[in-house]
Amino acid sequence: MNKIKLLSKLQTFFDSDKANTKVRVKEIETVLIKLKVKQEKTKKKLAQCVNDEYKKVLLLEIDVMNAQIEKAERFLKEIVDNN
Repeated sequence: MNKIKLLSKLQTFFDSDKANTKVRVKEIETVLIKLKVKQEKTKKKLAQCVNDEYKKVLLLEIDVMNAQIEKAERFLKEIVDNN
């Protein structure tokens, strides 16, 4: 295989990798938006809740969602920094 064909194949590979990365970033951003909306709804439920046991469950859900949001944001930052 000559150099031009090899370089062409490598360029195609890197271009497809960038496209896949962009798709993954968009998917993660979409999930992040949905997760933040769900977190806000859960916070509103918590503010209106009078049952102590249910408040504990809601607080746990909020903490888990917060951890997931932070993890996704760090992952996105890593992807952006690497590109």
